[in-house]
Amino acid sequence: MEYNGWKNIETYQAFLWFEEEGWEDGEVESTEVKDALNNMRADLPEICGLFSDFIDDALDRIACHEIAEHITEKNRRAGRRA
Repeated sequence: MEYNGWKNIETYQAFLWFEEEGWEDGEVESTEVKDALNNMRADLPEICGLFSDFIDDALDRIACHEIAEHITEKNRRAGRRA
């Protein structure tokens, strides 16, 4: 289900976080976005059961390629290159 022009709300919320973090180094690959999300997940305290499933499910729905493409295009328009 689309949300605010993005694939879904999870992708939109993740993009807002990445934008706030200032990813301004030119081209961004979807693997970089996925790795950053996986690192954040690994840094969380151990969560078991239902809440762990919720977090993992939300992370799985994030369209990393969409975030990477948007950040890359935004950086390109701003003249920031890798």
